[in-house]
Amino acid sequence: MNVKEAIRNNLMVELDKCLSSLIRYDVDSLMPLFYVLCAHHEGHLVSIVGEGKSLFHGKMHIQPIEIVDGYESPLLKEIRNSVNPSFFEGQSAEAVFQFYSMCNEYINEFYQDIIEHIISVYTSNAGKYSGVSVTTQEIAQLMGYFITDCAPRRVYDPCAGLCSFAILPELSKIEFVCSELSNRTKVIADIRLNAAGKQLEINQEDCTFNWRGNSNCDCLASELPFGLRLNDRSLDERRPLLLEDFVIGKFIESESLSSAVLLVSASTCIRGNNKHIRKTLCEKNYVDAVIKLPRGVLSYTGVDSVILVLKKHRYTKDIKFVYADDCIISDGRNKKLNYQAVIERLEKTEGNQIGVVRVEETYSHDFSLDPVYYLHNMIEVQSGQTLVKFRDMTTQIRGERRFDDVTGRVLLSEHLCASITEFHTRSIDINSIELVNPDRYVKVSNKCVILNMTADKFYYKNDNDPLFVSPNFSCFEVNENICLPEYLIHVLLDNKRIRETYSQGIISRVNYNELYLPIYTNLRSQRLIVERIYRQEQNELKKKLEDGWIKGEPYVFVSYASKDKEKVYDFVYELRKRGINVYIDIELQENISKNWLQNIKERLYDVDCVAMISFLSLNYFRSYACLIEQLVTRSEDLKMEKGKYLENFYIALDDNMSTIQKMEDAVYDNTVAKESQSMAIKMVPEEVNVLKDVMEDNIAVKSKLKKDVRSTIDGLNTAHRVAIS
Repeated sequence: MNVKEAIRNNLMVELDKCLSSLIRYDVDSLMPLFYVLCAHHEGHLVSIVGEGKSLFHGKMHIQPIEIVDGYESPLLKEIRNSVNPSFFEGQSAEAVFQFYSMCNEYINEFYQDIIEHIISVYTSNAGKYSGVSVTTQEIAQLMGYFITDCAPRRVYDPCAGLCSFAILPELSKIEFVCSELSNRTKVIADIRLNAAGKQLEINQEDCTFNWRGNSNCDCLASELPFGLRLNDRSLDERRPLLLEDFVIGKFIESESLSSAVLLVSASTCIRGNNKHIRKTLCEKNYVDAVIKLPRGVLSYTGVDSVILVLKKHRYTKDIKFVYADDCIISDGRNKKLNYQAVIERLEKTEGNQIGVVRVEETYSHDFSLDPVYYLHNMIEVQSGQTLVKFRDMTTQIRGERRFDDVTGRVLLSEHLCASITEFHTRSIDINSIELVNPDRYVKVSNKCVILNMTADKFYYKNDNDPLFVSPNFSCFEVNENICLPEYLIHVLLDNKRIRETYSQGIISRVNYNELYLPIYTNLRSQRLIVERIYRQEQNELKKKLEDGWIKGEPYVFVSYASKDKEKVYDFVYELRKRGINVYIDIELQENISKNWLQNIKERLYDVDCVAMISFLSLNYFRSYACLIEQLVTRSEDLKMEKGKYLENFYIALDDNMSTIQKMEDAVYDNTVAKESQSMAIKMVPEEVNVLKDVMEDNIAVKSKLKKDVRSTIDGLNTAHRVAIS
C-alpha cells in the first residue's frame, strides 16, 4: 500500500465516524457536512465557532460562508436552505468540526471519493436512512453501454435521482436534460455533479406534469421507480396507472425520441393492464433488447428487474432476449452485477441464456417481453428427454367457489410434501372441519396434483372425494397418457432453477402458463424413475437414522407403529439435537420376519438401554409388535436381567391419546376393538410363542388365576383370529 492509499483509507475511517454520529440524529444532519466540504472545495474559509467561552465549550455553530467571505455560491445556498438552520449548530456542527479539523488538508485531493462515499452510506440498506436510492455503479455502467450504442446527442432522464448516468466518463460529451421531483434528492445530485465536474442543471419537477422529452432530446434513459401509481386524474384520465407505463407511452408518442434505455420492474413485461403498450411496441418493431437482471442486485428492492432497450428506426425485426441471472459477483452478503459478463453475452449472441427471436413470436405470447418465455434452450435437456409445456400435460382445475357444504376436509399448508418419498411414507390425516369462512376455500373433487405458489411443495389427490383448498394453491389434472402424476411432480420439484426461471413477483409465484419441463415421454421409463427415486430416498433416510445411534453408550429405545414413522422421525431428530442417544428400528415392524424379535431381545435387554419412548396412536394399538414391546418392558424376565422394570415414557401423536380416558374411548369405542374380532392377524409360530411368553410373564406371576391366563392365551387364535402360518 502506497502513501496515497494509506491517507485515503485513514480519511474514510474518520469520515465513517463522522457519518455514524450524524445519521444517528437525523439524515438532514448530513447537510452541514456537505456544506463544509463544498465550501472548502470552492476555496472558502470555513468557520465553525463555539458560542461559549472557548471553541470546545458551549454550543458549536457553522457560520454561513456569506457572512465570512461576503459571497455564497448558488450550490452552497441550496444546501443551507434545504434544512432547518438548527442543523448547522450543536451536535451536528461538533461532529463535522471533529472530522474537518483532522482531515481538511486532504479534502480537495479526495473530494469526489468523499462525496461518493457519503452518498453510498446515505442510500444504503434500501434507503433505510433517506428513502432515496442510487443506481449502482455496475447497473449505470451497463445502461451507459446501451446509451452509447444508441449514439444520442441529447438524453432526457425524467426520474434523474442522483444522476448516475450523467456522471459516467464515457457519456461526458452527451448533453443531459434531467427532472427530479424530490428536493432533497436534487440537492444531493447537484453536489454529486459538482464533485464530478459536470455542468448540468436539474429541474425540480414532476415529469408527468412537465414532460421534457420533446425538447430536442433524441434518447430517453432512466431508472424508473417500480410500481409508482399515478392517481392524480387531473392530468389525463386515459393515462396508464403506473409511472413506468406512462414513460413508455410518452416514448411511443414522441416524434423526437428515437431510442430509450429504461430500467423497469419485470412485471412491466407481463402485466395485463399494460398489454396495449407492449402490443404497440411489438407491432411498431420498437423493441431491440430485453435484459433480465439478477434478483438482489438492486439494494433497495427484491423485485425482479429488466432493462428495456427501445429503438424506433430498426433495420431488423429480431429481438435480443438475455437472461443474466447468473451474472453476479457475491461476497456472501452483497450481490453486485457483473455487467461485463452481460456485455460479453450480448456481443457473442449465442449460448443458453441469450436468444434472438423474431418480433412476430411475441404475438403468440400476448406480447410478453419476459426473456424466460423465449429462452427454452437454457433449460438443460438430457439425451432422450423432450421439452414439453406444462399446460400441454395438465388441465388446471378452478374448482367450485360456491358450494352448500358446511363441513369438509380442508387441505392445509402442513399437509403438503416436499418429495415423492415423503408423500408415500408420511401419514397425512386431512380431517373434516367446519367451514367457518367458505370464501377462503375452493371445492375440488377431481383427481389432481395440488401445488403451492412457488411449486416446491405438493399434495397428490388420487381420489374423487371433495377436498377444500386455498385459492393460493394451484390444482392440475394430469394427462396420464402423456405423463405420470408422480413423475411430473418429481421433475418440477427437482428443478429449482426452472421454478425460479418461470417465477414472477416478490413471492416468486410460478407462472404455470409459460412453464416448460424436460421429461422422458416413455411412461415405463417414468415409472422406473419414480420407483428408483423412492428407493434411493428411503435408503438415504435409513442411513441418516441409523448413523445417529451411538452403540456402547446409554440410549433410549423408540417404540412406534410403522405407519407413524414420519411423525416419529421428527421427534427422533429433535431428541438427538438435544444430545439424547436414541435407537430406532427403521425396518417395517409389520414384516413377517424373525428379525424384529431378535432386535427386541438384543436392544431392550441390552444393559445400555435405559428407557423406552412409546409414540401412541390408533396405529400403535393395531400393531401386535408394539404390544409385545410394551409387555417386554413389564416382564419379570427383563426385571431380573436389569434389576428393575424398564422405564417407559409415552408421547401422544394424536389428541385422542392424550389421556387414559380418551385412549380407552378410542380403542374400545372405535375401530380397533372391532378389527380385533374381524380381521385376521398373520403371525409366524415364533411370534405367537413370544407373545404368549411375555403375556404369561406379565400376568401369570402376579395372578393366582394362572389357568385362566393360559386359557386366554391358547384362545388367541380363535377369539382374535390369529392366523398361524
